Amino acid sequence: MTIDLVALRDNARAVKQLLNGARLCAMVKADAYGHGICETAAALRDTADCFGVAVADEAFLLQDKSAAAGKGAGKDILIVGPVEEYAAREAVRRDLNLTLANRENLDILISAARAAGKRARVHIKVDTGMHRLGIGNIGEFQTVLRRAASSEYIRLEGVFTHYATSDTGGDYAEYQYGEFRRFLGIAREALGERAYGRLVKHGACSGAILRDVRYHMDMARAGLVLYGCFPSPDLAGKIHIRPAMRVTAGVAQLKRCAAGDKVGYGNAYACPRDCLLAAARIGYGDGYKRAFSGNGFAVVRGARCPIVGKVCMDLTMIDVTNVTNMGYNDPVTFLGDGVTADELAARCGTIGYEILTAWHGTRVKREYI
Repeated sequence: MTIDLVALRDNARAVKQLLNGARLCAMVKADAYGHGICETAAALRDTADCFGVAVADEAFLLQDKSAAAGKGAGKDILIVGPVEEYAAREAVRRDLNLTLANRENLDILISAARAAGKRARVHIKVDTGMHRLGIGNIGEFQTVLRRAASSEYIRLEGVFTHYATSDTGGDYAEYQYGEFRRFLGIAREALGERAYGRLVKHGACSGAILRDVRYHMDMARAGLVLYGCFPSPDLAGKIHIRPAMRVTAGVAQLKRCAAGDKVGYGNAYACPRDCLLAAARIGYGDGYKRAFSGNGFAVVRGARCPIVGKVCMDLTMIDVTNVTNMGYNDPVTFLGDGVTADELAARCGTIGYEILTAWHGTRVKREYI
């Protein structure tokens, strides 16, 4: 696997320009969507205003490795999920931005801040219609807001939400935007203009960033677009970005097969003619899904070569008959060179996010260029 750091930087600059003054929170959760959390954060540190992760352990890793490498220092990290109790005190001690998602969560953060001897920096998450995380009840929001604002152990720094359909558009995103504005109005009334004005208001993910500038607010949390993919086909071309990830594999063996020869587990494929097959060193043990069995292509020397037979744990067979002078040193590209995450996702009934984050294991080695 190769990761193009120049592409990551260019993508981030393009998003930053689109935000027109709003802060950019670069989402580097899930190992930066499979691109490597520490390397990606280092590449984006001059463009991103802060970083976003899902869990405390990701934030700890990013802080520790960035400090050790002398990179990324001074950037805030927002943990967008509620911090588990075991990690809360350390998260407060490290001055991380923490999500307050419910009353129980507030109790955990107050206790952790008391133990750490410092105030917890908090963003309140409101549920405007996704029904996953956050405070969705107005009465509960008012109670939590008042208690947090009056606590000596809490420093309110933001209020945010998350859109369920910003990638596909439609009325529901607009409904959520209206609900978010309603919650913000309540926060303004409860806190007063000065305290409210200091809060960072944010809700936009990649889809919302591209779909409507009103969703940008004070800060936007960019994820998929930073890595060169669009959240939906109708948003393609809204901004100039390019994929940063390329996945290639070497050839373990070239094998000439006769017409009628059966290939792989279950005799799932019969050669329709005499052909040359390449066993590439990649399989579902590395994240290349078994769903691509007989249902995809790899690229060799610019030519699309079909996947034949069942994708194995360690190997995938491709038909390279039409590749002139195919050799053992020819790299086989499974993502990149025209094969996009969206194409792969469509072939196996998933989304590009899952394709990017699927690569795993010690055999998948990243090279940064």
